[in-house]
Amino acid sequence: MRSSSQQNILLVDTTAKCYKKFTPLALLRLSAHYKANGANVALVDAGSLPKFKPDIICFSFVFLFNHKYDSEWVLSYRKKYPSAKIRIGGVSPTLMPEKYRHYLGDGVEIFEGRSDELEAITPDFSISQTDYSYGFTSRGCPNKCPWCVVPKIEGHQKIVDNWRTQIDTSKRLFLAFDNNFLACGSKHVESVLSFCHENNIKIDCNQGMDAQILH
Repeated sequence: MRSSSQQNILLVDTTAKCYKKFTPLALLRLSAHYKANGANVALVDAGSLPKFKPDIICFSFVFLFNHKYDSEWVLSYRKKYPSAKIRIGGVSPTLMPEKYRHYLGDGVEIFEGRSDELEAITPDFSISQTDYSYGFTSRGCPNKCPWCVVPKIEGHQKIVDNWRTQIDTSKRLFLAFDNNFLACGSKHVESVLSFCHENNIKIDCNQGMDAQILH
């Protein structure tokens, strides 16, 4: 019998159709976590199969909000690998856990919310094969727009303590996913821009800019 450190971990990316360039960060962090513990890790697009029989299968669902579509992928892998443990998380399961439970039934672990322990891990961008890195230097937003789910999922705005380790300095571009980068304050904005400049990295603030602050 293999030890836990020799487990086969399958990470399934179901977002390629809509977010082809952005493998969910949770999967990249899980890759780093499991590799650090000696496990075999494979990342595949939904529908593809690994070269090994997985012990654990992980999914991370983002802003697609199609629980039936997501659940069908989970069920297809459960049918293929009935003995594997299946774990899902992300934005959609956090906001609609009851819908996922309805479609998936028992036997699938649903993680709701965010894990500070997981988010402290530097993403494994090598497994995503991108020529850029991406992530958050801050979480949350001070605004309370009624249509926005950020306050519900991320809470009050705060600086990510280890934001520097979330940027891969071997890549020349960093996509900042901060929900309200400018609202972090000029000191933090200057720190991020200076860090990227010193490491010859271009920064793309990929989300919205608060027009009131910009003005």
